Amino acid sequence: MEGCEEEAAYYLAGDAQGWYALSMLVFEARGNTLRERILTPVLTSSICEILVFAAVFIFALLWIKTIITHNSDDMTDTTAATSSLALESQLKENMLLHAEDMANIIDVRLNEIQNLTAMLAEVTTGFYSAPQNYRPRETHFIGDGEITGQMGEVNLYISKGAVPNVMDEARLAANISDIFKQIGKMDGDITASYLAGEAGFFIITRDDHSAFLNYDARKRSWYINTKTENRLCWSAVYLDISGAGPTITCAAPFYEIRGSQKIFKGIAGNGVVFTNFKQIIETAAPGENTVVFLLDNKGTKLFSSDGSGIHLNEKTGELTSENLLESDSDGLRSLGKMMTVRETGVVDLRINGMVNYVAFCPLTTLDWSLGFSVDERSITKRLSDLRTNIETLGDEAKKGTNQAILIMLFALMLVSIAIISYRVRSAVLLSERIAGPITELVYQVEETGAGNLDAEVTVSAKADELRQLANSFNEMKSRLREYIANLASVTIEKERIAAELDVAARIQMSMLPESFVAPGDQFNVEINGAMFPAKEVGGDFYDFFIIDKTHFAVMIGDVSGKGLQAAMFMVVAKTLVHNHLRQGLPPERALTKLNRELCESNREGMFVTMWVGVFDSETGVLIYVNAGHNPPLVRTNNSSFRYITGMSHDLVTGAFEDTVYHQRSLRLHPEDTLFLYTDGITEATSDTELMYGEDRLTHFLDTHHELDLHELFTTLHDDIKSFVGNAKQSDDITMLALRYKNNQ
Repeated sequence: MEGCEEEAAYYLAGDAQGWYALSMLVFEARGNTLRERILTPVLTSSICEILVFAAVFIFALLWIKTIITHNSDDMTDTTAATSSLALESQLKENMLLHAEDMANIIDVRLNEIQNLTAMLAEVTTGFYSAPQNYRPRETHFIGDGEITGQMGEVNLYISKGAVPNVMDEARLAANISDIFKQIGKMDGDITASYLAGEAGFFIITRDDHSAFLNYDARKRSWYINTKTENRLCWSAVYLDISGAGPTITCAAPFYEIRGSQKIFKGIAGNGVVFTNFKQIIETAAPGENTVVFLLDNKGTKLFSSDGSGIHLNEKTGELTSENLLESDSDGLRSLGKMMTVRETGVVDLRINGMVNYVAFCPLTTLDWSLGFSVDERSITKRLSDLRTNIETLGDEAKKGTNQAILIMLFALMLVSIAIISYRVRSAVLLSERIAGPITELVYQVEETGAGNLDAEVTVSAKADELRQLANSFNEMKSRLREYIANLASVTIEKERIAAELDVAARIQMSMLPESFVAPGDQFNVEINGAMFPAKEVGGDFYDFFIIDKTHFAVMIGDVSGKGLQAAMFMVVAKTLVHNHLRQGLPPERALTKLNRELCESNREGMFVTMWVGVFDSETGVLIYVNAGHNPPLVRTNNSSFRYITGMSHDLVTGAFEDTVYHQRSLRLHPEDTLFLYTDGITEATSDTELMYGEDRLTHFLDTHHELDLHELFTTLHDDIKSFVGNAKQSDDITMLALRYKNNQ
């Protein structure tokens, strides 16, 4: 604080001395007093200025009157035409922006449903690929003649012609029930989630049971199309069998994976009643005389806010509606062609003798295009009103100009006489009032220049300029004092933040194992871990510890957020998992219990991605649970590294209290290597916005697999730094590896 005050006083003294020197120049004028040097030029310049100003002002008024009189009509026409073009262009631009906004809203909603559908297919693939990890689950079976079921529950139907062991497959697939219920709670737009097995079973969350008694999903268009395409697909619009109305289905295939084989087993889907999107589309209409519509990739109109050209056959459930590509109108055919090839724009069409402006843009999720039309009445009315207003303003401006010129000429005469009289009197008074206050001001500025920041500069004169000068000088000193105080406050705050980050960093690093010897000596494995923290403290961690004579645990995780809060959340999560595993709980139960404990008091909404495994040194079997973490890599039988992605991982811990975790197993053989990491590696971004990525990581590990683990980590970190270049490290880089030396 003292150093800042001395520096401020030094600069302030320099400014004050400069002001003082400038003031003294006035007194040093030889041969004239200050009063004389003020009075003479003020009187002379005042009279000359008034005369020149009066002459110029009169000439300008007459010239302006002539210009306004002759050019007012031309200016009105030009302004109206230009404004009309600008208004029309702006309206078209706004129409296109409105269409793009609505398309984005619909795409975001469809993407959310696609992600849920893909997740259902991945989870079901996991059931079929590792049935030994799941117990058969009973669900409510509705057989022939039964028309009631458990309302709001997951129900099972068996189609005619099902395979003999269909119930076994259905009980395995019924493990999806909990996820179905969670989707029903999270997403109100999804009317039903279902699994349709190729074996002939159908599992669905719906209350209308009678509609599905003789239902064979394998014969439905959404099933056949998705099976044929062998990928996630959206169905065409069809009439829902239970009477819910026009519906679209997002469906994805699931499989049984046997080694390198993928065997098709059925379709997972989510049904969405088209009415939900209809409500969104109808709210898009920007005003009256507007029609909003949707077109598919074949030119067929799926929806129109005025209801024209749309028909659904209640018997077949098929959509029959107007096709723009087959229209008799050249303009509509051209519009249909542009929309089906996914163009974006605004066009003018003449429909039924009236010009319509049509804005259109494609959806990115479906092969559909959204558009809306506004007839010319909405635009021509605005253009007509605009021109009328401009013409009225022009007439009023001409009339007002003529009146103003006459008034201003008369006023100029009176004001000129008054100003001349006033300037003569003011010059005399000014010469008397300035000299004294200036001398007083110079003296007070000298005192402030000596370093007295608390001294207030005042003048007894009534002159605004001198008071403003004194006030400005006082304001400068006040701001300087505030700057000194703020500088001290900012310095203290920076020290506090630095101390908090240092505590968080020490907490984070103190939780990591310091020794890598004991597990390797006892269990014939080489194990090592490393973390390279970013400047900001994050929530990465890893750990490994002995459970009993033949088992030890390994784990790695990443807490959402940064700073001290993330570090403390990491300590809690790591400690709880450590205790649960030490008590003998298997990984799936340990994480399920951890998730409930974290959710009980998680007011900040934080979560943890974790990968937890328990290794049996006698059998080489590693039992693990992946709770939303990056898939690890494994190198077996001296082959290349590969990602363990056979089954979808579970949800992160700390997010949903009812989440149940499932463990998987992996057998390691001598010289097999398991590599765990956090997203700080794969998401490391260079200064050219490129990410390090999973492929680059796999290639690096294959190239350097012979290195010992400590050297492997150091080399990998150097490779990441070389790739990133000058870009700032934004996240912790954490890795953990296990190399099995002997399975005895």
